[in-house]
Amino acid sequence: MRMSEAEFLNRLNKAFPEKVIFAEQSRLSVYLSLFVEIRRYARGAGVSSVQWLTGRGFIWKETGYIEPDMHSGDKCGLSPDPTAFELADYVFRAYPLAGEYHLTDAEDALLYQSASETVKQVLIDGGRTSVREDAVLVLETINLLKGWSSELADEETSGSLWNYIFLQYGFNPENSEAAANRLYNYFRGAIKGTLAHYKRFFAPEGTQRYYTSLLLHALAPKQSIEALYSILFDFYVKNLDFQYVPEDISYKVFTKGMRARWDSRVAKNDELQLRADAIFSGLQTLFKERPGYMAVLCDSIVKKMDAILRNENTDLIDPDRNYWDTILVEWYQRKSSTERVQAQGEQRQRKTEYIATSADRIYAQYTIEHSSVGVAIPKIRLSKVAQQRPVIKIYQSELCIYNAELSVTGDELCLTTRSRFIPFEEMSYDFSNPPAIRVEIHYDGELLYNSVEKLYRQYILLDASGTERTTHRGTIYLFASNSQEVTFPDDTDGIYSYPYPGQLYRINLDEVSSAAIDGREIFVCASTAAQFRHHTSLRKAASAQVIHQGTSFDIFPAPFQLFIVLPEGEKSIRYQFSIDGVRHNADAFCEGGNELEIPSENDGLCHCVRIIDLATDLVKYEFNYIVLADFNVTLNAPIYYADGSQATANILFAAKHFHYSLVLEDTSDSIIVPVSGMAWQLELYIPLVHCTLMGHNAFKIPGMIWHKSILHDEFVKLELPEGWSGQLMLGISPVPEVSPSYFELGNALRAITAPQAEYDLWISLENIAGNHINRKITTIACKPTFAAPPIEVIDSTLHWQPEGNYVGDPESTFQVEVQRPGGSIDTYAASTESTALANTSSYALGNYSYQVFLKKKSLFSGGMNELIFKGSYCVGNPLEWLYDGKALIIGDALYWDFETETLKALLMKYGCGILTNLDYQGTTIASGETMPAPCYSATLSFISSTGRRIPFNSKPSNDFELVNPVKVWIVNEHLLILRCTTEDAVYVDKDFSTIVNRNPDTYMSKAEQHHRLKTPDYFKYSIREGYQYV
Repeated sequence: MRMSEAEFLNRLNKAFPEKVIFAEQSRLSVYLSLFVEIRRYARGAGVSSVQWLTGRGFIWKETGYIEPDMHSGDKCGLSPDPTAFELADYVFRAYPLAGEYHLTDAEDALLYQSASETVKQVLIDGGRTSVREDAVLVLETINLLKGWSSELADEETSGSLWNYIFLQYGFNPENSEAAANRLYNYFRGAIKGTLAHYKRFFAPEGTQRYYTSLLLHALAPKQSIEALYSILFDFYVKNLDFQYVPEDISYKVFTKGMRARWDSRVAKNDELQLRADAIFSGLQTLFKERPGYMAVLCDSIVKKMDAILRNENTDLIDPDRNYWDTILVEWYQRKSSTERVQAQGEQRQRKTEYIATSADRIYAQYTIEHSSVGVAIPKIRLSKVAQQRPVIKIYQSELCIYNAELSVTGDELCLTTRSRFIPFEEMSYDFSNPPAIRVEIHYDGELLYNSVEKLYRQYILLDASGTERTTHRGTIYLFASNSQEVTFPDDTDGIYSYPYPGQLYRINLDEVSSAAIDGREIFVCASTAAQFRHHTSLRKAASAQVIHQGTSFDIFPAPFQLFIVLPEGEKSIRYQFSIDGVRHNADAFCEGGNELEIPSENDGLCHCVRIIDLATDLVKYEFNYIVLADFNVTLNAPIYYADGSQATANILFAAKHFHYSLVLEDTSDSIIVPVSGMAWQLELYIPLVHCTLMGHNAFKIPGMIWHKSILHDEFVKLELPEGWSGQLMLGISPVPEVSPSYFELGNALRAITAPQAEYDLWISLENIAGNHINRKITTIACKPTFAAPPIEVIDSTLHWQPEGNYVGDPESTFQVEVQRPGGSIDTYAASTESTALANTSSYALGNYSYQVFLKKKSLFSGGMNELIFKGSYCVGNPLEWLYDGKALIIGDALYWDFETETLKALLMKYGCGILTNLDYQGTTIASGETMPAPCYSATLSFISSTGRRIPFNSKPSNDFELVNPVKVWIVNEHLLILRCTTEDAVYVDKDFSTIVNRNPDTYMSKAEQHHRLKTPDYFKYSIREGYQYV
C-alpha cells in the first residue's frame, strides 16, 4: 500500500530537515527510492519534480552540493590558549582539508613539540599512543608537508615522501631499517585512523592513498595549487568574461572538463593540458572523487579573484589564517604590475549582464533597440559542453519564423551563449498579426527553454529603458500590428510614429492622455488617474512586483479590501468597474458617498480592476494586483552599490521558498527574475546607490586618480534609495552639496591651500533608522605617485612600468636611482612610457633599493627634483639572502642511539653553537641523507665563558677538529643538518652539552670518547635578527 502524500512529505522532511535538496542528491543511491516517489507525485500533478518540490516548501539547488566528508564545521570553537590536542581537534572538525588552517608560529611550535615526543615514543615502544596523540601528529605532519615541492615528488612510489616526513622529525631511516618500518606502520595507522575518526577525506585504493591524502590535506605541493589558480584565472577571464556570478553552474561544468583532461584515453597537447598536468595527483583525485566540493571550492576561489581585481576591502580573503588565501595572495603578487593593472582595467570596463545560470532562469522578453522591436535572449550558461551549438527557434501561430544557432564563448571547460537581440525584421514575422510568439531553445537534443504563452500579447508597451512594465509617466514605446487600429486624442502632441513595418510609436505620457487599440483603451495617463484615489486594507509588498505579459501587478501577502475614491462631486452611477474584463455597476459596491469597496481574490493569479466612464467608455483608473500568501523578500544587505557586485534574495510565498543570487546591473535599480513553475516573473527592487564622477560610474573608476583630471566645475552626482541620505567626503571634510544630490568636488579641491599627498574620496550614508555606512570611491592624489611599484625584474630584465600605474601629469619625466647591494648607484632617465631599463643577468644577487624622482619641467624651474616613490626589488633566489644579517642559534641535538635503538635528544648548552655568514649553495643532499634541502656554507662559533664569540677551527691541526667553514642544510623551521667542512658530522660532548672543537684524541681515552661523544643527525635551532657579539 502506497503511503499518502502527507506521510511521504513527512519522510522527505526527515531526509532533508533543512528543506534544501541538491540536484546531485537525486543520483545518490541512498535517496533513489525517494526520488522515484517524487517523480510519481509530480507526474500525477502534471508538473516537473522541481516544481512539485518547490510547491511544498523545498528549495531545489543546482549548485552548492558538497560531499559529507568535505563539509566545514564550526570555526568559532577554539579556545584562546588551546592544548595541542584541542587545536588538532578543532582543525579536523572545522576544515575539510586540515592544511587549509594556517597555523601561527606559536601553534606550530606547540604541535611540533608534542608530535616530536610522539615520534620518539613510537621509536621506543612500537606505537602505543592515544587517539589524541595521533591527531596531533597527523596535523603537524600535514603542516610540515606544506614545504613539500614538486621536485621531491615521486608519484610512482611514495618512498621519498616517508623519508621526507621522517626527516622533519629528526629521524634518519638509514640508521635503522627496523625502526623505519616501525615508524612507517605507525604513521599509516595514525593517518587512516585520524581521518576516519573525523570523517575526513582519505584517498581510495589505487591512488597511493597515503601519499595522495597527506599532500592533499597539506595543499601541497604549492606549485600544484598555483597551477590550479592559473587555470581558474584564465577561466574567469576567458570563459566568464571577468564576471563572477553566484550559484553558477559553470564550476560544475569546469570540474567535469578538468576530469576529462586527465582521461588517458583522450590525447590533448594544448597549453591548458600542460597546466592541467602540473596539477598534482592529489588534486586530480579530488576532482574525480569529490566533484561537488571542487566545484564549490573553484567558485570561492574565483569569487576571491574577482574581489582582488575590484580592490575590495573584504573579509573574504584571510591570508593569515587560510592557507588557500595565503597561496592565492602570493600567486597574485607574483604577477607583474602590468599584468595586474591590465586585468583590473579590463574588469572595470566589462558591462555587467544578466546570465541565466540554469535552465529555469532563462527568459525571453520584448525590447527595443535602435528603433526596432524584437526579442532579447540573455546570456545562458550551458550545463555541458557539446559539439553542436544551441539553436533558437521562434514560432508565430505555430509557424517557425526564425531558426538559428546561438553563438557561444568559452572552450571545452565551459560554454556561455552570447546575449542576443533578434528584431522582428530578421524573422519571417507577420506584421499583420498581434505579437503572439513562442521561443524555444534546444541544445544537444534537449529543450532548454520554452516560453509557452509568456510572450503572447495583443500589443507591446515598453518603458524608456526598453523593458516591458506598467508606467504612467515619461516616455513609453507602443508596438501594434498593421491590422490593428491605434487611436489617440485629437490634436495631441508628444507622439512620434516611426517608419517601421508594424506600427511603432514613441509616446510622452506627460502630454498624451490616452491611447486605444481597436477601440480598447490601453493605458491611463497620470493626470486622469490622479483624480482617483485608492487605498487597501493591507499594505502591498514594497520591494517587488509581478510582471505578467508586460503588465506590472502589486503583490499582497493575504486577501484584502480595495477602496477606490471617485473624483470629488461625482456619483458612482456614472461609472462601471471591471474585474478581469467582467463589468459591474459601480453603485452596487458603493454604500453611499463616492468610495467603492471591492474584495480581492485569493487564488495566486493576476487580476486587473478598471474604472470605466460610462459616458465615454474610457478607462479612467486601473489597479493590478496578485495575492501571494505570506509573500516576503529578504535581502542580505540594507544597501548596495552600482558596481556589478552581488545581492542575495530569499523569496517566500505560498509555502514556496526561492533563493536567488543576483548580479546587480549598473544602470537599473530593479532586476527581473523568472520563478520556476510560474507564468510570470518577479521584478525585485534593489536599494542601489548610484554615483557619477567625470561622466562615469564612480564605483568603477581606478583606485587612485590625479587631482588635475578633475575640472574645477566638476560635480559628483549621488543617487540614493528611498529612506537614505548621504554626504560626499574628501578626507575628513564634507564636500558642499550645491543642490540636491550634486556635490561640488572641483571647487572643493581648488579651495585646498596646502594639499596633503592624497585624500580618500568617500560617501557617508545614513538611513532613517540612524544606521551609518561608509563607502570609499577612490583616492585622489595631489602629489605625483605610483599606484603600484613601477620597477620589476621579469626574465632577467629590469622593467620600468608607469603605464596605467603613474598618477600625475602625463608629460612627466623621471630620474630613477637604483642602489646595488654594495652601495653603488645606477641612474636611469625615464618617461611615462613603459620600457626595459637594463639586463640583470650579470647583477649581483640580493635586494636592490630604488628611488624615483620627478624631474623639474625646465632648467629655469626652481628647487630640486622631487622624490615621489621608494621601492625595492630582488635579483636571484630569495634563499640566497634569506639569512643575511641573521644568526642561527644551535639548540637540542638529535641522534640515534644504536645500542638502545632509540632516537634521543641532547639539551645543548646555550651559545655552544652560533651559525653566521650563511652563503647559499643551492639545494643538495647532505652526506648520509636521502632528501634534498637548501644548503648554506657558514661560520660556526661558540660563546666563551667571558662572553666572546670564538669561531671553531678552520685550519688543519693535530690539536683541533677541522670544522669551519661548515655546511648547513635547513630541514624546516625547527631542524637543520650540520656538517664540518670535511662533510663529517660534528661531535657533541654529552657530558658538557657542547660541540667539540679540540681533537678528542688529545684529551680523551677511547673509552671516554665512546661514552661522551655523539654525532647528531640533526639540531634544533632558532633565528636571531641582528645578533651582536663581543
